[in-house]
Amino acid sequence: MKVAFKCGTAESLEMCGRGLFGKINRVRIQETEEVYACMEIDYSIISTEERIRLKREIEILPHLVHKHVVRYLESVYDHEAKMSYLLMEHFTLGDLADVIRFYRKEHTQIEEDRIWRIFAQLLIAMEYCHSVRKPNAIHVGSIVHRNIIPSNIFVGEGDLIKLGYFSLHQVLGSNSLIRDAESPFYTAPEILQQLPYTEKADVWSLGCVVYELCTLRRPFIELEGESLVDVIMHNSYEPIMNEYSQELRDTVSLMLSVDPNARPSAADLLGLPKFGAIGVHKTILDAQSRDIDILITDIKSKDLSLKKAATDISELHNQVETLKKEAIDAKGINSTMELQLQSTTEALQRVEEENRKLVKSYEEEVRASNERQLKIKEQTEQIDSLASTLESLNGILVAHEEEIKVLNKNLDDKARDISTLERKISSLLVDKDAQQAAITNFECLLSSKDAELGELRDESEALRCQVSSLKEEKVKMCLEIEELSAQVARVSEQETQIEALSDKVASLKESVASGERKVCEARHCNDTLTLDLNQTRQQLVAVESEKTRISEKYTTLTAQYEATLDENACLAAKLKSYESLMADQKARLREWGALIPELNEKIYLMTLQLRDKAQECEGKALEISKLTETVDALTTELGHTSSELHSFMTANQVIMQEKDKCTAALEEAERQLELEKSKSTWRSHNNAQSKHLLNKYKEYIQIPKLVIKCNPGDTPLMLAVTKNQSLKGLLAYAGVQDQYGRTALMRAAYHNNVPAVRLLVATEGGLQDTDGNTALMFAVERENHACVSILAGVEANRLTSTGLSALMRAACNGSPQIVELLCSLEGGLATPEGLTALMLAALAEDAKSVSILLKRECGMLLLDGTSALLMATSTGNMNVIRQLFYSEGRIRDASGRTPLMVAAEMGHLEAARFLAPTQTGAVTTDGETALMIASFHGHAEVARILYYREAGITRPDGWTAMMYAASFGHCSIIETLLRREGKLCTDCGQTALMNAVANNQFEAVRLLVSAEGTIKDASGKTALDQAIELNNADMIAFLTTSLA
Repeated sequence: MKVAFKCGTAESLEMCGRGLFGKINRVRIQETEEVYACMEIDYSIISTEERIRLKREIEILPHLVHKHVVRYLESVYDHEAKMSYLLMEHFTLGDLADVIRFYRKEHTQIEEDRIWRIFAQLLIAMEYCHSVRKPNAIHVGSIVHRNIIPSNIFVGEGDLIKLGYFSLHQVLGSNSLIRDAESPFYTAPEILQQLPYTEKADVWSLGCVVYELCTLRRPFIELEGESLVDVIMHNSYEPIMNEYSQELRDTVSLMLSVDPNARPSAADLLGLPKFGAIGVHKTILDAQSRDIDILITDIKSKDLSLKKAATDISELHNQVETLKKEAIDAKGINSTMELQLQSTTEALQRVEEENRKLVKSYEEEVRASNERQLKIKEQTEQIDSLASTLESLNGILVAHEEEIKVLNKNLDDKARDISTLERKISSLLVDKDAQQAAITNFECLLSSKDAELGELRDESEALRCQVSSLKEEKVKMCLEIEELSAQVARVSEQETQIEALSDKVASLKESVASGERKVCEARHCNDTLTLDLNQTRQQLVAVESEKTRISEKYTTLTAQYEATLDENACLAAKLKSYESLMADQKARLREWGALIPELNEKIYLMTLQLRDKAQECEGKALEISKLTETVDALTTELGHTSSELHSFMTANQVIMQEKDKCTAALEEAERQLELEKSKSTWRSHNNAQSKHLLNKYKEYIQIPKLVIKCNPGDTPLMLAVTKNQSLKGLLAYAGVQDQYGRTALMRAAYHNNVPAVRLLVATEGGLQDTDGNTALMFAVERENHACVSILAGVEANRLTSTGLSALMRAACNGSPQIVELLCSLEGGLATPEGLTALMLAALAEDAKSVSILLKRECGMLLLDGTSALLMATSTGNMNVIRQLFYSEGRIRDASGRTPLMVAAEMGHLEAARFLAPTQTGAVTTDGETALMIASFHGHAEVARILYYREAGITRPDGWTAMMYAASFGHCSIIETLLRREGKLCTDCGQTALMNAVANNQFEAVRLLVSAEGTIKDASGKTALDQAIELNNADMIAFLTTSLA
């Protein structure tokens, strides 16, 4: 089988093992002839969700680069075969399971030194995996292995141990069919119970492996009638044989604690004194130095990447701002066009409404005109009938010219005919009145049309304003505006025509008025004719004149008829003008209708442009978000790296702003004053402070002893009890107290007179002397166990005037049996300042009493925050410290002091070794570390333990541990710290060398001059300048020679 990797084609040689998902083959790269191991992973048998988790785990493995971790080079996928291939280191010497089998076959035990070496290498690998920040793989985070078993621990040349086969168990769900038969024997209880787990699960597995190295067998196996889980939960395993050291056995026991919180971490275990003795701490320091170099290089490269990313982001922000401005402009144009379109649409709607009104009025006018034509026809017919009547009258007159005499006879008939004619004329006049009314109505109609034309003019003005505004906004619409202007001009011409029509109407009115006048004249003539006919019927001339007048009337009526026809023609012309106006309006509507699609098309194009701009903005926004995420990730990595470097940095350079001469002089004077004071007070303070701390704690156990002496006022009962005599007849004195408030029962308890105690407890039990002491306390003082057991039920929980209980006195005296008797009754009581029996037992270095009181009183503090562990650390008793550590190890006092700081102050080396793995890096409220405190007091061995974890940490004002050591001449500490803290300065520029010069520490100056001799403080002065100011001739000579 051949698999193509980036480094070359891997050819399978043979199977060298089997993993959880398939075979492990030994392969050779054809191009380089290098031999590796290739793990086959068959992911066709797991679910989709498990495949995703498996891929994520495989992608993490190549990022793990460590001396004691198997190197995973790369992985490839065959999606058709649903196989993954993982290329990794190959080991020819086998694994730890092979080593265990070898010793089991030889029936020999593995040497303890070899176990410690293997143990140390596995802890270093585990600590690397559990670390949140890894060099070159900061983004990976903490990794829980979960599969630490002997067969996954490989052995290389020189007994080099490497941890392999990471985490692939974690991809399997709880219902998966794949199981490793070997793993459950090494799995932590919390994982077996499917509870949340932490890195402490790997500590359990490693504890099982170390146990198997010691015993050559697994710690937990299934028993008959009891499952493996039950065996593990009961923590029932055979102890390691005594051939191995107590330290190794205790360590394995701690690692196999069922409670995860009770297990130490990998970092805690690396702090064991044994690992310091075999050189593990030096190896870790060297590795950390290499990691620092890697981190610094990584920071520089990431800094360049951040600067480039910041530049790119700035450019993208500028582009986004430009796009936003363009989008805003486009939105403004779009909104303007929409407003224009809306106004144009409203104008079109108004014009359409006007057109509808005009069409309606035109139809009404047409109907009125038709009605008028019908009336005119009727009038014409009447005129025709009148003409025929006049013609018949003329024929009668002509026919009767010769018969005038007959006419006279028939004058009455003629008169009647004239009357008839008058009635006809009256009817004609009525018709004229009707016609006049019609003309009046028409004039009203014309006036209404004038009003409509006025409105039309106003609307034309509004349209003209709209057109002018459109002309200002869009030059492209100028032609259409000109066309609208031309239409407005045509409307003006129509107005002119309408005015001419109004003039014609006025002339028509004048002609009608003249006709009326003529009608009046005709009436007058008719009256005159009537008078003439009455006077002289024979006057034919009058008849002829009458005939002439009738002819004139006929002519007038004919003229009126013609005028009416002319009026009809004018109305027809007006109708034609209205029709042309309607046609013009419809043409304008059609033009505007043609304009609307163009506007819609423009708006559509602008909308498309806006959409493209929006999409472009979204794309830019996505790019910005990706870059922002990248910058955030880089910033997070930089923050993690910076915080990691905080504890490893070799120098903390601070650039101070220049100050004026007065301020510099003031600071210099204050510094000189401090130096002068420190020269006289620090050296005494160095020894006094630690003594003060110890004395402070020792004061608590200096409880005055209880003593009862015979007094002149003692009663016979008290004397009998003291001398252990019979009490017969003396009980009448029971309850009496002497001048100090003490009773016979107190004396019986003090002298261990058990019968007297039993006899008097009912009557005197519970009484207290003037100091608040009870009989129980006197029994405790003399350690009279029988009396204590009798009095405990009656006098427990009584306190003295200072707040002390009987249990506290027993703890102070170191009486574990009495402590056990009273613990359940008085456990948890404290004095007003918070002092407890547990604290007194810790100060008395009574480990048995501490173990008894621990459950009832752990965590109780003094008012200043002091715990029992802090007091125990001041004594240095490791048996007590170990018991209290897991309950109170994280408690600090009010000033921020930890147990490690107390151990550093008192110089307790073993306590410092034990506490250092978990408590280094902490600072007090003043910013001091345990290393500073140890350097202050000159405890060199303690300083060496704390060096690799706390060197380089400074106080808020810039003081370092080496400055403390230099001030008091602790040269061995200076030699230890110089590499990490050399050249560091305080806020005012003070160095360790300057402090050594100020305190006249020649040996310290000799060590520091080469590293810090040329450094200047904030005022520009060197250590030599300070020596000159102090007028120290020897120091001046030495520094001048050294700096030459």
